[in-house]
Amino acid sequence: MKKFFTIMVIAILAGGCEYLVVSNEFLLSQEEISLSWKNAVQIKYDQASYQIGYNDKNIEYRVYDDKIANWFTLRCSEKPEAEGQTIMADVEWTGSKSTKTFTGQEFKVEKIGGDGLVWLSSSANNIGIVIKNIK
Repeated sequence: MKKFFTIMVIAILAGGCEYLVVSNEFLLSQEEISLSWKNAVQIKYDQASYQIGYNDKNIEYRVYDDKIANWFTLRCSEKPEAEGQTIMADVEWTGSKSTKTFTGQEFKVEKIGGDGLVWLSSSANNIGIVIKNIK
């Protein structure tokens, strides 16, 4: 009975942690520039009310709404240019409740679209980002 209880506790804990893993299906289903955390979209680009920017010198991507109430920045160690590439990056975003900052995160380039969109995931902190490479 003790062994059964232990197995059940482990199964429940493992099942309860599943939401913390970045789901590639969730990330890859995003069709616009966006930032997701714990499989929930935090910021989603809207052409009518958002601006995007890129600083080539710092390899920094910026997405922010016109009121600068919701935004995210992504500073990369190198430009994400190949699927499977691993880069280090700092990411910061804010929304209606607080600002989140994660430094020195490892991101994997999951996909690169023909339109310049790049899908990045960081399993360490469950972050998914879709950015656009601006030339």
